[in-house]
Amino acid sequence: MTVAELATTWLKTAYHDDDPRVLRQRREQTVDGYASVVRAHVIPRAGAIPIANITADRADGLLMDIAREK
Repeated sequence: MTVAELATTWLKTAYHDDDPRVLRQRREQTVDGYASVVRAHVIPRAGAIPIANITADRADGLLMDIAREK
């Protein structure tokens, strides 16, 4: 599974607040914001990376890159 596949699956789950996998209910506006960030920043940079290849250092670097651009 890649980062893009995981992010897409997570967003689908997050939009369905009646899904038992959703531990905290979020407003649709909040999830829309998450989806926007995933589409604009996460998937272009890390979408093709297999989850098994994501280390804490790699994730931290990706997040720092995104933060620098904002």
